[in-house]
Amino acid sequence: GNGGAGWWVWLALGISVGMVLGLWVIQHPRVLGWVERLTVRLASDFTGIAWLGAEGLRAALDVVYGRWRRVGGALVLHLMAWVVGVGESWLALAMMGRPLSFVTVLALEAVVFAVRNAAFAVPWAAGVQEGGYLAIGAVLGLTPETALTLSLVRRVPDLMLGLPGLLWWQIRERAAAGGRVAAKSSS
Repeated sequence: GNGGAGWWVWLALGISVGMVLGLWVIQHPRVLGWVERLTVRLASDFTGIAWLGAEGLRAALDVVYGRWRRVGGALVLHLMAWVVGVGESWLALAMMGRPLSFVTVLALEAVVFAVRNAAFAVPWAAGVQEGGYLAIGAVLGLTPETALTLSLVRRVPDLMLGLPGLLWWQIRERAAAGGRVAAKSSS
């Protein structure tokens, strides 16, 4: 059953609104100025943040927001892709004989997405996504097998896009390394 699906929709909505408000607050000039000063102080030994300067982050945000049509277009495309992913999960669950309403799957995906992004330091969110599906799926009445299968189904696009990219990158790195070796041996 959908056990508590309505509650999860409100939770996902609350988390989303909180994140948007947090983003708005952190971009306030006083807060952003404090974050910039703290970052410069903490990372003064790193040359990679030289672009930050005293107000570099604010200037970078001004450039981004100066391109509001592009930012808006990217947001719309991202939202559309995310809704397609929700549709994939909804269809996968239906094909597994465990149909849930689209709104329930939307809430499931929103919370798993939030959990996955909170663990951004874990490469590929390995294990985090699966744990999210298991925990939230249990609340929604999904068996562990169904939740884990859904998580693996959601990994397919990552693999289909990620593996060719990694392979291409390795081929390019080998070619570049071969060029460096050839250049050194001819010197």
